[in-house]
Amino acid sequence: MKLPDQLQIKTFTDQRGSIAFCNDFSLDKYKRFYMISPAYKDQIRAWQGHKLEGKAFQVLSGKIKLVLIPIFDFSSEKVGTPFEFFLDDSHPAIISIPGGYLNGFQFLSSDSRLMVFSTMSVEESKSDDYRFDADKFYDW
Repeated sequence: MKLPDQLQIKTFTDQRGSIAFCNDFSLDKYKRFYMISPAYKDQIRAWQGHKLEGKAFQVLSGKIKLVLIPIFDFSSEKVGTPFEFFLDDSHPAIISIPGGYLNGFQFLSSDSRLMVFSTMSVEESKSDDYRFDADKFYDW
C-alpha cells in the first residue's frame, strides 16, 4: 500500500509581500476541491474512506489534527496503524493520499479552514464512499 506523502509549501517574501508555493504538487490527477470549516473548536469529522479515490489536504488557516488510517478490508473493517499529522497555517504543507485510507480530522482552532482536493468527481465518488462513526478506530 502506498503511504501518505507530505509536501512542504515554501514561501518567498520581499518588499511586495509573500508568495507561498509547492511546485512538487501536481494538480493533473485532481478533478475538484472543496473547503471545510468547523462549527466550533475541537470539532471532529471522521471517518470517511475510499477504495479508489485519492485526496490531498491543505490547511488554509488555523490548526488541524489530520488522522489517516489504512483500511485493508472495508467489509470487515480491518485497519492498519494510524498516521497523525498536525497541520497549521504557519508551517504550510500538503498531505496527499491514495485510495485505501480513512480520513478524519479535529479542528484545533475555531478559525480553521481545510482545503481538500479529490481525484474523482462527485458522481464517481458516491459509489466509492465509506463512512464510519468518529469514535471507531481511534481515540481522539
